[in-house]
Amino acid sequence: MIAFEFVPTDVIYSDQIVVIASDAVGLLGLLQSSIHGVWIDRYKTTRGAGTRYVVSRCLRTFPLVSGMELEDEASNFVDLRSRLRATRKLSLTKVYNIIDDSSCEDDDVVALRMATMSLDTAVCHAYGWDDLELEHGFCDTDQGRRWTISQKDRIEILDRLLELNKERYESEIAAGLHGGSKKTSKSKKKDSAPTGIPTLFGAPIEKETGT
Repeated sequence: MIAFEFVPTDVIYSDQIVVIASDAVGLLGLLQSSIHGVWIDRYKTTRGAGTRYVVSRCLRTFPLVSGMELEDEASNFVDLRSRLRATRKLSLTKVYNIIDDSSCEDDDVVALRMATMSLDTAVCHAYGWDDLELEHGFCDTDQGRRWTISQKDRIEILDRLLELNKERYESEIAAGLHGGSKKTSKSKKKDSAPTGIPTLFGAPIEKETGT
């Protein structure tokens, strides 16, 4: 589980910790949402039994949306999570272990699950995906049983994110933001496109089926 939280600015952090210089609660909500989680699961790397959030693969390639629309849901989510941590004196990892425990129906845990659902719905709305009816529940994943969206939702969201990544890249190419000429032919762009995982400043990721 990749978790995002606000941290003090007067601390020197390990090079194994990704620090994103922003105090925007909407951005935190977007990055902590299941929608970004789908992208992380596709492009994360592993080290031993752990998962690594690599900025060039997981963040720079992710087609962001404005977090302004997410502030209310994100603030509620962060407040509930912080309150649960403080009350139970838990680390973030242990918080998510409780959320993912289907046998736990404590009021504060259920409230945080509901806040997660509201946040995910708000993120989809910000993308204009109001046709998606997310199905949350306890689902089997590569990391075990988790409280998250359904596999059907994950496949559909990954397809939409990949398409959005491609559209934004093509718009940037047309605007001459990648060092090439606006008059570059389609065939030339296709032949010269790298096949590796790109960043927002590289080539688009080809659409996949989500398998």
